Amino acid sequence: RTMTKVIVVAVAGLVVYWIALLVLNGLFGMGIPNLYSSASPLGIGFTAVCLILASLFLVLDFQYIERASEQDAPKYMEWYGAHALLVTVAWIYIEALRLLAKLRSR
Repeated sequence: RTMTKVIVVAVAGLVVYWIALLVLNGLFGMGIPNLYSSASPLGIGFTAVCLILASLFLVLDFQYIERASEQDAPKYMEWYGAHALLVTVAWIYIEALRLLAKLRSR
């Protein structure tokens, strides 16, 4: 349970950072560094952390599916587990590609 809370808070932090980039840099022209597109060592580390968080979300998805199976959840709940897995695998794929692109551009 504690691990789940830590992972969710970390991803919420990523979302807050993304919104801050979008609003503050996009609308107000502030100079917040964009670690999503930066190929600096800090940007590469940031992408590696995002990839680790995405991988940890994969663990959470499987825990959700296992728990739902143990509790005899309704049949339609299988779609929620499948959707969560699909989104997480796509996230991992995108982050892995972003990391490889940053490493190659150096």
